[in-house]
Amino acid sequence: MQALNCRAGDRVLEIGAGEGILTGHLADSACDTLIAVEIDARLTAALRERYQERAEIIQADFLGLPLADKAQGGKIKIIGNIPYYLTSEIIFKILEAADHIECAVLMVQKEVAERLAAAPRTKAYGLLSVFVQARAQSTVLFAVGREQFYPPPKVDSCVVRLVFTNAVIRQIIDYALFREIVAHSFRMRRKMLRNSLKALLARQGVTCVRSVDLQKRPEELSIAQFVALANEMRTNTVN
Repeated sequence: MQALNCRAGDRVLEIGAGEGILTGHLADSACDTLIAVEIDARLTAALRERYQERAEIIQADFLGLPLADKAQGGKIKIIGNIPYYLTSEIIFKILEAADHIECAVLMVQKEVAERLAAAPRTKAYGLLSVFVQARAQSTVLFAVGREQFYPPPKVDSCVVRLVFTNAVIRQIIDYALFREIVAHSFRMRRKMLRNSLKALLARQGVTCVRSVDLQKRPEELSIAQFVALANEMRTNTVN
């Protein structure tokens, strides 16, 4: 809750409100608008009985929710203890709507939290690290041990905060190409870039790259280097 820093005028969206434990605290906060999303019909009905006068309760799958519409021309804050089996899909959904989001505070599996904030040349650094950090400042706030839940899960958790500054994304000329380069690179993360990107370089008609050393492996490249590579490939494309 404190990590979300709710203020007057804020629009807050909760992912997976469940039985409303967090919803109650959010409804008591300073935010102007609370949107609680829950896919389960029974839980949604109970939430409406308790909070319908203080929150907009929506029965829906978050993955199908139009976040831009919920921002209503401004930006929303997102919070949630998200289902671990949907973590990647939820994070990519948030990234797609990043222009309409101020920040997101999420409880995720510890290993995912490490990937979100990972630096180059570390085991956790990968595709998710690059995509998230290209759009947001990612911070692991604190750990939550499995013993805090009943029944206890088989994994530990962390609460992470993503602040969408878009500082890096504005430097990318062709974001679709950037995404493709990163995806191709980490799909074969143990190979050198000259091999993993061979087909993509040929498709773009690029025969020489100066921005990065293609003998490196993807985990050796910083996000700035991936941006430089994408921009060079875009500007040097043979039409």
